[in-house]
Amino acid sequence: MEVLELQSSVEDEKAQKLAALRVEIDRIDAEVVELIGQRARIVEQVGRLKPSVEKVRVPEREKQVLDRVSQMAAERGVDPAFIEQLYQLMFNYFVDHQQEHIRQRADEE
Repeated sequence: MEVLELQSSVEDEKAQKLAALRVEIDRIDAEVVELIGQRARIVEQVGRLKPSVEKVRVPEREKQVLDRVSQMAAERGVDPAFIEQLYQLMFNYFVDHQQEHIRQRADEE
């Protein structure tokens, strides 16, 4: 009986640690979403300043950002390839969003 109680106690402790870690992940997720939202609002402001759909994508700027965030990732022990993929996803989403906004603006004029 004591072995089962000890095993149960260890399992309870692991479950508590897991729950605490998940709470921390949820907190971090909220911060990540907030920061992406802030970035999205600034990108939207940038998009309003761009004169045409063709001017939305700026490869030199994207490369600068990728180089910078990849370096930051490496310095912090995060896989730079993962960060590059994540940023490429954001770039593509925001470019599409900016282009759509410019098209709508042109249709209204």
